[in-house]
Amino acid sequence: MATGTVAVPNLVGRPVDEALRVLRMSGLTFVIAYDHGHSAAVGLVVVQFPDPGVPVARETPVRIEVGEV
Repeated sequence: MATGTVAVPNLVGRPVDEALRVLRMSGLTFVIAYDHGHSAAVGLVVVQFPDPGVPVARETPVRIEVGEV
């Protein structure tokens, strides 16, 4: 990876507070959306973009969708 880039961490299945902490520690920002169709995964990240492992510039926003009833 080039200087100033970071691989997007895998956030799917993590509690939202843990996912946000990981993003901050990685130098990335975030956008949160809530997905009402994943009641079994309440409070957990169910989808993310970019995908895990993709190299991106620091401060790139990662969109996470969090399960909600």
